[in-house]
Amino acid sequence: MAAHAISPSKNLTGMLLPGGWKVIQLVPKNPRATGGWFSQGYIVQAENGGKAFLKAIDYEDAAAAPDPALQIKAMTDTYVFERELLSKCRDSNLDRVVRAIASGNVGSSPNDLVLYLIFELADGDVRQHLFAAHQIDLAWRLRVLHQTATGLRQLHSQGIAHQDIKPSNILVFARVGSKIADLGRAAAVGYNPPHDGFEVPGDHGYASPELLYHLVLPDWKARRLGCDLYLLGSMIVYLFTGHGMTPLLVRHLSPVHPPASGGDRMRMSCRTFATRSTTRSTSSRQVCPST
Repeated sequence: MAAHAISPSKNLTGMLLPGGWKVIQLVPKNPRATGGWFSQGYIVQAENGGKAFLKAIDYEDAAAAPDPALQIKAMTDTYVFERELLSKCRDSNLDRVVRAIASGNVGSSPNDLVLYLIFELADGDVRQHLFAAHQIDLAWRLRVLHQTATGLRQLHSQGIAHQDIKPSNILVFARVGSKIADLGRAAAVGYNPPHDGFEVPGDHGYASPELLYHLVLPDWKARRLGCDLYLLGSMIVYLFTGHGMTPLLVRHLSPVHPPASGGDRMRMSCRTFATRSTTRSTSSRQVCPST
């Protein structure tokens, strides 16, 4: 597969998609963001003027993989898995999960093929709101937590565990409040997505402690739904301290007991915490245990 000067998924602006959607603007990646680096975001507009968010992926990165065919299969399976879960959530009227409006693909060959999903457009995510607002009142924080917990309960009722609840995956809508987004790392009864065997399916910087030490519980509910409950608790901590629970825990670990998983991403999360922490600079040297 030949390399492109510009990845196909980065070259959609101005394109007219099936269903009358027009791609009007590439959404720059937030430097504070974690995850989502294998996809591109766009603002798209319907024929009636309504706007939505498009998530696009292509196969350019697969060309550099040791086994390109296997990587292409994994990417395709992940896309199909997320699309099917989103359809299930929409058909089940899960109103605290971001709704997928459409899906499709463009391109005439593997070199320029782009798969996409179109979602309802949010006003931002929880992290962006906390960074941008000079003051967020207690009632707003509690509403976010209530709506996130409601979204998780809705997912769990359908046999779906999100596994990647974090501030950037809780989207805020001006009229209806918060909704859970991004089912790309979810687990679901009856499905076997490519990431199902990962010890830490979601962001290592938010992972529950037992997963960082390779303790994988054999019971599906205890492992998958328990992960979501830990991540919900981490959201409570984040909304009131500005930090996820896992970096706070790692900060207090002895250097002789570093997390066994996470590698550079975990150390980066710890350093981010150390930079923002109000503790003395001398203590920040012990925030990230060496591995």
